[in-house]
Amino acid sequence: MQTLDLKHQVGNAKRTISNGYIVAEIFSWYYPDDINMHSFRDGDSYKCKRSNWDLLQGVIEKRSLNVPNHLIEGVIQCKPEAAAILLQVFYNRLTNREIRSVPPEHEYDFTDSAYQLTLPLHARNTASLAIKSNLYVTESLSEPSLHVNRNKALATIQRQVAMRMDERRKYPERYSIQPSLGERCLRRPPVEKAH
Repeated sequence: MQTLDLKHQVGNAKRTISNGYIVAEIFSWYYPDDINMHSFRDGDSYKCKRSNWDLLQGVIEKRSLNVPNHLIEGVIQCKPEAAAILLQVFYNRLTNREIRSVPPEHEYDFTDSAYQLTLPLHARNTASLAIKSNLYVTESLSEPSLHVNRNKALATIQRQVAMRMDERRKYPERYSIQPSLGERCLRRPPVEKAH
């Protein structure tokens, strides 16, 4: 990106790339016949982002760049690491050079799970904060179905519960877990009565 003469500076890549304007500038260097920069707006609203990315997806499909839709959605929603992965994918596709750090498609995880595991136990998210930090308002705008959004929230809660259960298994002394009455009882096989 530094070798391209872009009109806008890329400060915070996650925010700058999310509206698609910089990506359109990059594409205009490689595909000048397909990109009309006057069709793109440099703004932060969801409507502006969606409009720009709809235009870009037409070019992506026309040029068979094979970029997964959920990666583009992750960029629009400003998900962690989505912009960096998308830029690496575009670099690979546009220059035919490989960057080894691009994960395979099935490994895209735009949650903050990896970050949470680096934090000490007392600083990790609660379930409500996990929903707040992993589900954005613009996601409900892009997918207005209550069923889909409820499933996303439930998946976040289930991830959070699984992480807490794992913490309880690894650090039982932290949670002062006492054995239950059933666990403390001496287990004996049932006695068979003689008839």
